[in-house]
Amino acid sequence: MNNFLDVRLAEAVQSVARTADARAEKIAELRRLPDDLVESLIDTEVLRLWVAKAYGGQQVHPLALYEAIEQVAYFEGSLGWVLMVCGCSAMF
Repeated sequence: MNNFLDVRLAEAVQSVARTADARAEKIAELRRLPDDLVESLIDTEVLRLWVAKAYGGQQVHPLALYEAIEQVAYFEGSLGWVLMVCGCSAMF
């Protein structure tokens, strides 16, 4: 990996991913991500990696988002899927 994702953001994303991993049974039971976990993901600002700085985003190299997706999907696949869909769409 080329480390396009800065250290602060990588640590924040990994923290959310580890939390999701610890709650995997609950996530499977709910068949969705719990609201507080989604809020934690939003708080990392990872969903705004591809948004231009002029619009309040991070405006980073495209591979930074891919690294974030890979990191969270390692711990919880559904979280990786949500990050891929929302991050690529810059929904938040």
